[in-house]
Amino acid sequence: MVSQRVLVANFAWVVESASLQPVRNWWIDVSETGLAQADAALAELRANAEPTYTYAITQYHCYFQDGGHVRYKLRYDMQNAEKLYGAYHPELAPSPLVPTPEYWIQEGITE
Repeated sequence: MVSQRVLVANFAWVVESASLQPVRNWWIDVSETGLAQADAALAELRANAEPTYTYAITQYHCYFQDGGHVRYKLRYDMQNAEKLYGAYHPELAPSPLVPTPEYWIQEGITE
């Protein structure tokens, strides 16, 4: 059964580590397909990584059409959310999203 809530945006926090020490982190917009998009981004990073570098997503920030927002720290929780809420519908997103996505701040987006 699919929930009444509608997912409209999802941003993932990527952490880059070298020799097990975090060296860089940033947000990526995965609002089109969520985990599938995040997995593809990680696979690309890992395929092109130096031998001592690793990449992980440590949290997902999801936004809903009704103005709600939730943070998931576990991939398992994000999988369950996507099963519950169904496909993403970025075209239905309220403007602006509240709270302001960290991704927007990182990219200088002022919607």
